[in-house]
Amino acid sequence: MDTIRVAALLGFIALAGLVVYVILRSRTAGRESRDSRAFADGVARVAEQVLGTLGGALALLDDVRRHRMDAAVALPAVEAALASTERFVADVQALPASPQSHAVRADLEADLRRAERALDRTRHGCRILADGRGRGRDLEGQASVKRGYLELQHARDAFAHHVADVARAAPPPPKAR
Repeated sequence: MDTIRVAALLGFIALAGLVVYVILRSRTAGRESRDSRAFADGVARVAEQVLGTLGGALALLDDVRRHRMDAAVALPAVEAALASTERFVADVQALPASPQSHAVRADLEADLRRAERALDRTRHGCRILADGRGRGRDLEGQASVKRGYLELQHARDAFAHHVADVARAAPPPPKAR
């Protein structure tokens, strides 16, 4: 009779341990899910602003590139987009990131740094075109605007790709009750 009680007690302890493990694991999984959802929501908020700003800059630079707009007119907008991109880098760095999302956050930041360099190149080209000091300088300005435009387009596409990856990986938002 004594061995039956000991076996029952051991069985109860094992069952209690299993229940505690399941409860703790579900709390951890829930926290990870909430963190992942918060990161995805933050990325979506920043992405909306980033993609809008970069898309507007691309449209403007396309007009400069195709000689539909004077570079001097576009220069303030390019400088504003460059300043916005610097703020976006800070916004991405401030996103709540779990250990799993640090790599994604670094990729988003790298894409924004790439966009900054592209906007800086186009600003350089717009300044040269606005000066209008001769044919050789004009060709240099056009080349800078074109290269910067293409680099900006690639940076924007890479950023959008990373944002889509985050959205796919995030758990669905909680359903309203």
